[in-house]
Amino acid sequence: MNEIKVSIITPLYKGTDYIPGLMAMIRKNAELLPAAQKGKNVPKAKLEFILVNDSPADGSLEEEELIRNYVPDQAFELTAVNHTENQGIHAARLTGLSKAQGEYILFLDQDDAISDSAVRTLLTAAEQTHADVVAGNGCRLFFTPERLTVNGCDDFLLWLLMFHEKRSFCAIEDKIYIHNDTVNSYSSSYEAMERSFYAVCEFLEQTDGYDKKKIQILRRRYALKSK
Repeated sequence: MNEIKVSIITPLYKGTDYIPGLMAMIRKNAELLPAAQKGKNVPKAKLEFILVNDSPADGSLEEEELIRNYVPDQAFELTAVNHTENQGIHAARLTGLSKAQGEYILFLDQDDAISDSAVRTLLTAAEQTHADVVAGNGCRLFFTPERLTVNGCDDFLLWLLMFHEKRSFCAIEDKIYIHNDTVNSYSSSYEAMERSFYAVCEFLEQTDGYDKKKIQILRRRYALKSK
């Protein structure tokens, strides 16, 4: 069987303190991947971890140093990319995608967590169901933020475009993901998310083949929800 590579992409913004924890999570997932071979229809896979530094004021990520410190045994492949200016999480994810070699992609925020077997579980489901997209279960941890700033609806846009392309989906019950609402998590800012929602609508209006009636419905439903 051919090797399947899974690319995990994490944008960093003032997030260098998260790197050790992220590396530990990726290593545990990489170590458990071969176990998927036992009695399951999943080819051996190797992980690729892509860090995109979107906070150039904090200095550059040195790929060779990160490999030397965290993966000298090549348990997984590691790529570090540095933006020369802050571009936001959406642009950082796109940068990661441009570098990714994997057949499957997993976006992981710097302050969130996945279980040790998350990638194995998702990959198993993808291979068994032949789904383009696998969604896992999870939980959300709440912290009281001191201040909220602008965030984006790029996740929402991604889902809309996948539905538009009629991608196949699979949902699993396994709890594999923990989302942390911290001071660096901005999705609770209603005003920011509203601006981003309408930016998504404008983007879709310029997307060839996207049904304009669907955009009108999105706008109407959002307006009703906002009242």
